[in-house]
Amino acid sequence: MSWSAHVTGAGRLVVSAENLRGYLAEHAAPAGCADLLIRDAHGRVLLVEPTYKDGWDLPGGMLEDEEPAHAAVREVREELGIDVFAGRLLIEDTVPRGRWGRSIVARIYAGHPPHEVRTEALRLDPGEIAAAEFVGEEEALRRVPEELAKRLAAAFVAERDGELAELHDGVPRTTPDERLAAQARGARLALAERLGERGLLSGERLREAFVATPVELLLPQVYAPRPGPRGHDGMLQLIDCQVPRELGEWLGLVHGEAPLVVRYGDERPCERPAGRVVPAHGPLGLAASPYLGLVLLQHLGAEAGATVLEYGAGTTTALLCALSGRVQAVEPDPLLAAGAHEGLTALGLRAGVTSCPPPDLHWDRVLVSRLAAGLPAGAPDRLSPGGVLVAALLAPGTAWPAVAVLRRPRDGGDCAGTLLPLPRTAVPGPRGTAPGLRLAAAHLLREGGGAAGLRALRETWEAAGGPDTYALRATAEGQLTVGEPGSALSWEVPPTTG
Repeated sequence: MSWSAHVTGAGRLVVSAENLRGYLAEHAAPAGCADLLIRDAHGRVLLVEPTYKDGWDLPGGMLEDEEPAHAAVREVREELGIDVFAGRLLIEDTVPRGRWGRSIVARIYAGHPPHEVRTEALRLDPGEIAAAEFVGEEEALRRVPEELAKRLAAAFVAERDGELAELHDGVPRTTPDERLAAQARGARLALAERLGERGLLSGERLREAFVATPVELLLPQVYAPRPGPRGHDGMLQLIDCQVPRELGEWLGLVHGEAPLVVRYGDERPCERPAGRVVPAHGPLGLAASPYLGLVLLQHLGAEAGATVLEYGAGTTTALLCALSGRVQAVEPDPLLAAGAHEGLTALGLRAGVTSCPPPDLHWDRVLVSRLAAGLPAGAPDRLSPGGVLVAALLAPGTAWPAVAVLRRPRDGGDCAGTLLPLPRTAVPGPRGTAPGLRLAAAHLLREGGGAAGLRALRETWEAAGGPDTYALRATAEGQLTVGEPGSALSWEVPPTTG
């Protein structure tokens, strides 16, 4: 074949489109076939018995230099006398040439007739089809040849789960766990990029540890918000990463910015039914999302070899193991503690998980990832001189934490530091409401204060310079003083127990 070419403005030599068209026309290509999975009103599967080969088959046939879906529709029209719509591609199976002497790409689409199909109404092509019949799934798998049975079984699963199954000679190219791992890693990369663009993830070690550690496996089930009945509050529905149709929503929640609802009341995680729906206002168990954990760890600055005490056990524990390697987690809830220990072990990470801190020990870093209104009682006293404590603190009546960063002086004494809201884009609220004002309002506005109370607080806040962060002091027992004591923008936060 002779070739013609031209030089582009950028100085590149490229062949003409006519040459490429001729090359592709002569290029060897795999054979292709496309079938349709058609069901009747009872969910049974339509099978056909060809005249030219043994066994039963799905309706469809070989491609004739056309799009696969068009080929399937054409074959059904010619052989059965009905028009159908080729819907979603369910499976794609690449069959190597060793089986039939030529590579084949086989596809199965969901077939949707415009009206109910009855076998007695089919107009069979006598030269192609001897019989047609609707049968149950198990019967269909028994009737068709072994290689088609593998594809058909995968198509049944893909039809229910809403996924495309990619096969090689009838065997899935990836397992569900492998697909989950790949999608979750992509979600972690995307979250790391978002935080990096906003200047919230500048540490390379922390970024590498987060991308490499599948922390989401510690959150296999979370509750997702759902609208409630008309006139009622919203609801929450349990979603699971192992349910393919819920995987996308699960990834979005787990790698989102809001704290996660991981438990309702005293339910046992291993016993709650799939899809459970509960009221959105109730005894909810909250956990820090990986997003919040990254923000906390960015402030904590745990270095390799540093000793870390964490109040809470979960995704941040896994990251701390990767960063410092010397982690003690405290989780008084035995169910959460057991789940965290099991998840960390599955990830190959080692961390002590106990119900209370070991007595008389001090730590280079203390992290409070368990969401609560105040510091755990005695947490600041666990810091070594010069140590850093970082905590996620919930304001009254909210599910959005602020971040407390405290440092213990090297010569002892009370810890001092800063209370700051989460980054602006992470905290909901009316447009124009500054994070610092929102944080003060959550603590200082009493119930029933209304618009007048908010206006008065805004004036006080503006007179103080409109701070977004507040000075913070903590006693060894965990009592917090926010702002300048005695000022209008100051409040106390007592420690929590239990």
